[in-house]
Amino acid sequence: MPIHHPEQNALQSAYRQNGTHDVAYLDESYRIEPSGQTYYIITAAVIEHDQRDIVRRDIVRIAATTYWHTTNALQTNAGRTKARELLDYLGGPSGTETAFIAHQHPINADDHDGEAARETCLTAILHHINKNLNADLFVLERRLTRMMENRDARTKKIAITQGLIRPSARLFQTSPSTEPLLWIPDLICSAYRHSITQQTPDLYQRINALCTVLPQT
Repeated sequence: MPIHHPEQNALQSAYRQNGTHDVAYLDESYRIEPSGQTYYIITAAVIEHDQRDIVRRDIVRIAATTYWHTTNALQTNAGRTKARELLDYLGGPSGTETAFIAHQHPINADDHDGEAARETCLTAILHHINKNLNADLFVLERRLTRMMENRDARTKKIAITQGLIRPSARLFQTSPSTEPLLWIPDLICSAYRHSITQQTPDLYQRINALCTVLPQT
């Protein structure tokens, strides 16, 4: 499916450089307000290189849109139906995707912006996937500020220095409108969050077989 965004050429270049290795797509969900339970969750969905076009085509077809954000979708009956359809597709017996979830729950009281929790969860995800799977490329939703992007780059650099990930590991930040495969970790993050908050527990039940929850950080 052609995607007409300026970032698409850079993304395709990253895919070519990645060759036949798997790709991990990352997204996060968090609550940092101290008035209630706090958490930071990062999900990585790992997709085999020869499945990317197939899965992208299928999720866009099921969602029947070129824009998807699970939190927004879950506000309506129609959106909740679509979310369940997408999760059932991902959790189906013919699927080859795997997912990994790192979470900190609760967030430390002095971590006012959640960035320390993000660093811990991101490091855990990078380490587990880079150590155990054939994946060097990590595609993330673009962060709001350059400072935040730089902090993620620093997290990766420290992980390399500590020997937790290979120097070949790459972070590529882009938009879900450029790469709909980022819808997948967004879906899984929301489903897992709802299992924590007990809002809609059946969402995570649909895909829990493909998910590995890493030991809580």
